[in-house]
Amino acid sequence: MGMGGVMNSACYVYPDSPATEGLVTPDITFPDRYRLIDVGERENSKAMDWSKLNALSYDQEVFEITNKDFLIENSKKRIADKEVFTKLYDQGEWYKQNREKTSYSLNLESHQVYLEQKDEKSKKFKNLLSEKIDEIKVSNLPQDLGDIQFDETTIARNESWLKNLNKDIYVEETLSIMRDLIQGKSYTAISDKSD
Repeated sequence: MGMGGVMNSACYVYPDSPATEGLVTPDITFPDRYRLIDVGERENSKAMDWSKLNALSYDQEVFEITNKDFLIENSKKRIADKEVFTKLYDQGEWYKQNREKTSYSLNLESHQVYLEQKDEKSKKFKNLLSEKIDEIKVSNLPQDLGDIQFDETTIARNESWLKNLNKDIYVEETLSIMRDLIQGKSYTAISDKSD
């Protein structure tokens, strides 16, 4: 499982992973605004060359997800039922259309009408990710409070971070996937397999 994002540095993947030239394909993907737009280093004409590191042997004795299809289907249903994800997808389509638009009217009145329509459309997406999610209760660990309450800037930054996490639909869906994983017992501890 993973999330899409912008890479600012080299990407390293495990050998035999579902990766294509350093690009890991997640099992569950979330809609986002930029999904339909080619962004990221690989789209850049001056992208870093892809290189491969020699594999090291490793042993991961944690657990194996045994019912991945169940997790994927439940997540897809929740995402389809959540209006905010639909709006994010619509916003992505709108971004793509705007990005691909190559001709504009030179008539001042026509261009002003276009800009007003564009502004109206953008208002539809303005507060898309600003609602607090009641199911998410994020707080700092007690042992971290000493470092966080260091000065006013750190306190303000931390409060802003916590406030934004409590509105994060991606965190909400990730927690739902984890709940499905635990409650559905969709995993097997590697040590249990040998019993």
